[in-house]
Amino acid sequence: MQFSAIVHNLVHDGKAPNYLTTGTWSEGALKEAQKFTACNEVATNIPNSYAWISEPEEWKINIDASYFHYCDNETI
Repeated sequence: MQFSAIVHNLVHDGKAPNYLTTGTWSEGALKEAQKFTACNEVATNIPNSYAWISEPEEWKINIDASYFHYCDNETI
């Protein structure tokens, strides 16, 4: 429920949040957020089995986003 609580508390004025998919937890957070709002996936490392993430210069960041979700402790 925490993933959906983040969306309900931080999305305002229909501004889509940014999500950086770095592993299982952030993938789950993105899927949950998509149930409630449109989301911008900045970058993903799913195709390379979570081994590395693209350089920040390559990210597709929406500067008008309501928040930026990043999980730096992917423990699974």
